[in-house]
Amino acid sequence: MPDHATSTAHAVQVSTSQLAEFFVCSNEMARQIMRRVDIPKRGGGYSRQRLWRALGFLGPFPVDDDPLWQPLADVATVAKIAMVSEKTVGRMFDGRHADKTFENHLWLGPRKRLIFPFELQAWLTGSTPRFQRPVERIHAGLRPGASSAGISAQKPSRAGRNVRPTASLFLSPKSA
Repeated sequence: MPDHATSTAHAVQVSTSQLAEFFVCSNEMARQIMRRVDIPKRGGGYSRQRLWRALGFLGPFPVDDDPLWQPLADVATVAKIAMVSEKTVGRMFDGRHADKTFENHLWLGPRKRLIFPFELQAWLTGSTPRFQRPVERIHAGLRPGASSAGISAQKPSRAGRNVRPTASLFLSPKSA
């Protein structure tokens, strides 16, 4: 009986170290990602169901699908597997390439964009991906083109202030 309970808990929850391996990042970044998508830690881990929902999967969620639970592919990995340059893959992820296949990638930051290995395999073979993940279903914190306003500090506005630029202090006086 305890073995069955342990396997059920494993299928329902995922630990921080498993998330870090899945997202190809550090444990701290994995915790930040879970905070960004509003998935709290409960007991020994995070809800796998809520994670699949945040990643954009349509229901019924693939809870027990171990082949799906592989580390995600970043730009360098995709470029190596697809035998194209990282710059080309980066343009594909950014939507600046003629091929718009990877518009549903996960955006974890300006230098961290990921896709599922099954999506890469489907693209390489020209087949339909095994699971559908529409972009509009992906959590806003992971969606491509997400605003970086929450990530980097914004410069304060100088509107309404009558401040002289400091560069004029170092210029020579105007000749008459």
